[in-house]
Amino acid sequence: MSRVLMIAYLFPPELEVGRIRTIKFCKYLPQFGWRPVVLTHRAAPGYDPSLLNEIPPGTEVHRVGHGTLLCDMLAKARRMREAVRALRGRCRSVGGPFNETQEQGGDQTERPSGPGKVWLLFWPDLHGSWVLPAIRRGLALARRSDVIYSSGWPVSCHVVARRLAKITGRPWVMDYRDPWTLDWRYPTPIQRWLFQKWERDCVGACSHLINVNSHLTGRHREAFRPEPADKFLTIPNGFDPEDFEGLPQPAADRPLILTYAGSFYGGRSPIGLLRAIAFLHRSGRIQPGHLLLRLIGSQGETPSAVAAAAETLGVSSYVSLSGRIPYREALAALSASHVAVFIGGGRMDTVSMPTKLYEYFHLKKPVLAVLPKGALADLLAETGVSCMEHDATKEIADVLSGLLDLHGAGKPLPVPGALPDQDKHSRENAARRLAAIMNELRRPLR
Repeated sequence: MSRVLMIAYLFPPELEVGRIRTIKFCKYLPQFGWRPVVLTHRAAPGYDPSLLNEIPPGTEVHRVGHGTLLCDMLAKARRMREAVRALRGRCRSVGGPFNETQEQGGDQTERPSGPGKVWLLFWPDLHGSWVLPAIRRGLALARRSDVIYSSGWPVSCHVVARRLAKITGRPWVMDYRDPWTLDWRYPTPIQRWLFQKWERDCVGACSHLINVNSHLTGRHREAFRPEPADKFLTIPNGFDPEDFEGLPQPAADRPLILTYAGSFYGGRSPIGLLRAIAFLHRSGRIQPGHLLLRLIGSQGETPSAVAAAAETLGVSSYVSLSGRIPYREALAALSASHVAVFIGGGRMDTVSMPTKLYEYFHLKKPVLAVLPKGALADLLAETGVSCMEHDATKEIADVLSGLLDLHGAGKPLPVPGALPDQDKHSRENAARRLAAIMNELRRPLR
């Protein structure tokens, strides 16, 4: 069986959604003749050991360094800043960090805000402290592997892979879960130049660059025209049918439960939905107990911002907040809900199909989407999904009211039709495509 060294910072016990793509490759690649060997960072003390159960049995995992020093420093700084804001009463603002630009999708180019700008000062990102330990450990692993694979974000994974590929001569597949420089606005010209230089170097050195959607693949072909077009490939995200076995179903006698599973960043904000709920509450069309909005995931730059906004709008009794939870628990929460909520933000949420939407459609749930206009909204509307923009308060409220009426009468809620080629977007098919790419690159070990 061939060996692939998979360099992925996000891996259990991390709870970031980016870990799922690597986990699923590890699960399915062996059936296509590839044995994954994972190089990741050493988990910080105090993690939940049950999260390691997500790792497919038999997966060889090597952990180095911590790589979280800068993140820990920024987390402490954020907590201190939040405490100061609380003392000054600044957290009473409805908008908080979710401003009007974010609600309406932001600029055409994403830009970091607040502490998010700080990572731009470090090479190559906030996790850069794991780069040298990863290279030292990875050298022996790469020499025993047929192909190197790196999964980013963070981009430090690609930097590690670039060095290992250069030293060992192994072919390298660079997998972009998120863009590197194409969708970031940098604070200074020197930062923009440096990051673009690093990316050009990596793109020139890799054998293939993979994106999760064809839109990004096309943009990379345009941005790196000297490179051959067939270097840039697409392997979409998807779903794993086995993850959906035995999930709970929603109870008919409970409040109408709407669930959003995901973090708020890059222009994603729940404020438009909260304002629609407040509109229904003020007009007397709903009371506490009629509806519950569950928000699962990171609540943004300031953890209390969503709670503060809900309190100011007078809808705290309609909202349930929780942080990141294990993947299976998140799927169970979605399955036990009556409606799955999708909240989109910046440019990529107007053209890209996020993983959660494949999961929503596989669950055969009613979907309520709040996102800017664009190709994704058009595609969802064709399937029967209710799509509204963030500032369409009355329109969102009317859709919620219609769902409440159907639920109260015991009638079935409208379920959208299937996505185009939905059955082809399984994690197994994604692993099959990656294996085919690596089969073409495999060389005899030296």
